[in-house]
Amino acid sequence: MVHLSYIVFTCATVPACLAVALAWPSRWHLNREPLRCASAVALGYSAAVGYAVALAASSLLANSSTKLLGKHSSGSIHPLSWLLMLPYHVGLRIKLGVQRLVSTEPLYDHVLPGWYIGGWPWSGSELPSDAPSVLDCTCELPRTHRNRYLCLPVWDTQAPPAALIERGVAFALAERALGKPVYVHCAHGHGRSALLLIACLLESGHVGSWEEGLALLKAARPRVHLNRRQRKALDAWARSRLGATGSGGGLQMQALSAGGVVPAAAAAAAAPPSLTTAVLRRGSVSSAGGGAASDGGAGDPDGGACVHLLADSRGESALPSSTALSVSYGLSSGASGVLLQAAGSLPLAESIRSAGSHISAAAAAAAAAAAAAAAAAAGALENGKKLS
Repeated sequence: MVHLSYIVFTCATVPACLAVALAWPSRWHLNREPLRCASAVALGYSAAVGYAVALAASSLLANSSTKLLGKHSSGSIHPLSWLLMLPYHVGLRIKLGVQRLVSTEPLYDHVLPGWYIGGWPWSGSELPSDAPSVLDCTCELPRTHRNRYLCLPVWDTQAPPAALIERGVAFALAERALGKPVYVHCAHGHGRSALLLIACLLESGHVGSWEEGLALLKAARPRVHLNRRQRKALDAWARSRLGATGSGGGLQMQALSAGGVVPAAAAAAAAPPSLTTAVLRRGSVSSAGGGAASDGGAGDPDGGACVHLLADSRGESALPSSTALSVSYGLSSGASGVLLQAAGSLPLAESIRSAGSHISAAAAAAAAAAAAAAAAAAGALENGKKLS
């Protein structure tokens, strides 16, 4: 797989040469030939945009330059980016459109029940009919639908850092725990999306190794391919998870009845959540947005397990309705507290003590209620009991 920087650099060199060819013979008389002058400027600007993208997408800057194209966490692209980076946006759309016309590959493929991998949908109508939650691995393409959504901005042919992989896995497994299918996509559904989906299948226990996951994806979508950078990043993440979880790691999802779990805390909450699912995750869990983290202590028999309680937000003005809340409660003595995350977008993971500036009091109370339930679930786990 050729590096995106090389491709864009080569493409940008074409208008750069044309601009020089137009300007050089009449370098002292451009003011007398406005059409030639305008053409030279347009071609030169297109080349400059291409060179900027090529530099930003290089391995040196890729992890810190994904905001260059103006894509927000909501999936929209800033209007100023459309204006300033227009040559790249137009060129990318033309490339995708031509490839879509000539390719015999479907937009997406069904890998396992509840799991899809595919390319960027031009509209929401192109998504699977069962309204999947969407995990978007692109930094260059806008959101075109209203499904539940998480954006993990990654340059084409590059690999996401471990923190982004963690965010993507947490979002996807939370959505699956709520019974929703998940659609993982990049531009074509070959590289970035394959890496994230393999990580999700590893963490959920569907495959035993990333090599097995890659073989599974290739069987469903033959053009899936991970380049050297992506294989290295996935292997490092898988090894870190294996080291944190041991041979019995992964996620375990069990139903949790809300009846009688946290009556006192629920009464204090203005809009208490309806607890539906508990997700036990063994090993260290780092926050999605640089917040606090829960890490297992050396003497923790559960390896720093965390219980994620999934709930529905009801009537909460600070958070969208029907947003899934995930509260992780560290079981180890070294746990740093409670994290509140919006699983529908996961833009932040703030500790409960500082949540007042980000969410309303009702949402904070709801998080406290879920944390109390997590403590009860932790006690059951430590006693070797099964979550009810």
